[in-house]
Amino acid sequence: TEGPATAHFDASSSVASDGSVIAYWWAFGDGCSGQGEQIVHVYEHAGQYTIRLTVLDKNHAQADCEHILSVEGLVAPVRL
Repeated sequence: TEGPATAHFDASSSVASDGSVIAYWWAFGDGCSGQGEQIVHVYEHAGQYTIRLTVLDKNHAQADCEHILSVEGLVAPVRL
């Protein structure tokens, strides 16, 4: 039986040319999104997901990056 997998994302190493990132937007590749420098997301199914991070600086310049995440071998919790 498949169960959820928890992924932790951290954009604290992101930098802006003017030195101040003011917003972080995440797209998790499964139709969900979130905001924040550090964020946790739960994947309900195994698969390959394209993660996109968009950062915005105080001058409203933005930058994007993508990463492929492979979620495998999900195991449902066992209750005894």
